[in-house]
Amino acid sequence: MRPPAIIISLFFCANLIAQQQKFDLITYTPPQGWKKQATEQTAQWQHEDATKGTFCIIMLFKSIPSKAPSKENFDAAWETVVKEAVTIKSAPEMQPAATEDGWEVQSGYAPFESEGQNGIAILATSTGYAKMVNILILTNSDVYEKQIADFLESVSIAKPAGEDIKSPAGDKKPALPPPVADGFSFYTTNFDDGWVSTVKEDWVEVAKSNVKVLLFYALPYNASDFSGTGLMARDYYWDNHLSKYFTPQTKQYQDDGEYIGSLKPDYVEGWAKNKQTGEKVFIAMRLNIVPNAAYITIAAAPDEATIRKQFPKANDKYSSDLAAMSSYNKFAIGKNDLTGTWVSGGNGAMLTWYSTTTGNNIGSTAVAKSDVFRFTSGASYSSTHNGATGWVGSMNSYQQEYKGTYTVTDWTVTATKRWDGKKEKFDAWFEVVRGGRVLHLNTPGITYTLFKEK
Repeated sequence: MRPPAIIISLFFCANLIAQQQKFDLITYTPPQGWKKQATEQTAQWQHEDATKGTFCIIMLFKSIPSKAPSKENFDAAWETVVKEAVTIKSAPEMQPAATEDGWEVQSGYAPFESEGQNGIAILATSTGYAKMVNILILTNSDVYEKQIADFLESVSIAKPAGEDIKSPAGDKKPALPPPVADGFSFYTTNFDDGWVSTVKEDWVEVAKSNVKVLLFYALPYNASDFSGTGLMARDYYWDNHLSKYFTPQTKQYQDDGEYIGSLKPDYVEGWAKNKQTGEKVFIAMRLNIVPNAAYITIAAAPDEATIRKQFPKANDKYSSDLAAMSSYNKFAIGKNDLTGTWVSGGNGAMLTWYSTTTGNNIGSTAVAKSDVFRFTSGASYSSTHNGATGWVGSMNSYQQEYKGTYTVTDWTVTATKRWDGKKEKFDAWFEVVRGGRVLHLNTPGITYTLFKEK
């Protein structure tokens, strides 16, 4: 059987649904019509269809003491809870960790064999408050996907009773850790229009109401990967990249009658299933290609109408409101986030001139510049700005150096002793890229785009 497209991560929705029950620290809604067995240490539900030979077992285990990190707890539970129940054929395929209310969930799955039956074993291990809680699912058919998904979505795990019980971090009231611990102060942004951006491992997630937009970090772009295959770039990334996170069920275009390939928008849409949650969603994908890189923006909503209402110009080739969501990759700056050396990648441009009378090339003018900012933890800074302009072969160069102090608020950096000794205030923010962040410093007429030196 194929791995279930649903589960793998627990959701602490704490839904107030009828027939909710409690076992130890776990509150849940049991699957209707399933056979229940219970002991002091476990609670189990089972359903089987003897005619079709299908079955599914869901087991809850009573919490046990543990001060180990969440991944170590998962590994220990895999060796005992899973391997003592069935014969596992391979190492578990891990899924992204989920964190809520002081509990961190590690989850994974692998094929199993037991008494001639082949299936999938799924383990979710929750770690928090010096406790470990395990949920094991064994099934040999994907017909139980909805029941498993409904069960997991009903699950919530309570904080153990007792004032002195602490989380693994030692906090009596643990704070929610960042989705991606990249060492910076801010990993969420609440915008005035209701959108909320959050840093994730492969993208920045922008959410409002029932719509989520995934701003993927730059991906390699090489036309030779699909040239000669009959595929456009939009199809190649839909078929080969989107499928890592979603299971597409339909595929359609909004080309508005355009039949020339180069004039068609880099846009694809259709129904798909989220591989992590099992949720069926309508998704819209916009592709933006720059030299050597591709940027994918994906919007997901419960239905097509919601996508149409939120992004009426999603398929516009030149002014897509879906592509414009990239502006929400924007995060505030903390007091200590700037410490270190930040450099520009070097900027330049060249213009070639031709005689209006002879048509001959009469030369070229060019401009080039580079910028370096060095910030210390003691609130002092220095910056160096080099550049050259003019006719190629006789360019005029310049170098400017500044030294002073700086202060930081969420969205500004103010530096003293800039041009003519005056104070200069920059609009400032971080843009998240894979493996780091880009620092933007803007004043009227001047824009610095800086990368941190390793």
